[in-house]
Amino acid sequence: GEVAAAWARQSPAEAMAWAQSLEGSEGKNAIGRALSSWTNIRPREAAQWLDQQATPEMIGANLPLVAGSWATREPAAAAEWVNSHDEGEGKGDALGVVMWNWTHQDPEAASNWLDSQPPSTSRDRGIVGLARAAFDTDPAGAVTWAENIEDAALRQEALDIGLRAWNERDPENARVWAETNGYPLP
Repeated sequence: GEVAAAWARQSPAEAMAWAQSLEGSEGKNAIGRALSSWTNIRPREAAQWLDQQATPEMIGANLPLVAGSWATREPAAAAEWVNSHDEGEGKGDALGVVMWNWTHQDPEAASNWLDSQPPSTSRDRGIVGLARAAFDTDPAGAVTWAENIEDAALRQEALDIGLRAWNERDPENARVWAETNGYPLP
């Protein structure tokens, strides 16, 4: 992994080719480390390389890694890239990471983009990322967003996390919100 990461800073395509020649957990580790290093330098190129890979397993495993790093620089572009992928294991996690980063940078733009997305599992995960990022600065908004999660178990988990954090900092307003909206405080 260390060799692949160092090599990818100098010659990412060669490092990725070498990492792919390895087998088992060593190969997966080397691919992840090289891709992470590449994404830190040139995220669009790393994303393009990942898109060209034939195995959905590789894309799913590395989509959150590339998207998260890219989102620290260009969250809107990272969100659009993640959104271009089919629903699957990695897409929801990737969108959650992107929305967390984007919300820390520009909460209004992040929430506007997410609000324009159709309901899906990935959108639900994106809402979780946005809500987690907003809990510190706007707990009422975060909990309100969490209410929009379609998956009931995920919605309850996000609401519990948000209400618990809010109740620790501002018990009176958390209690009022919970009572008004019919949710018990965790």
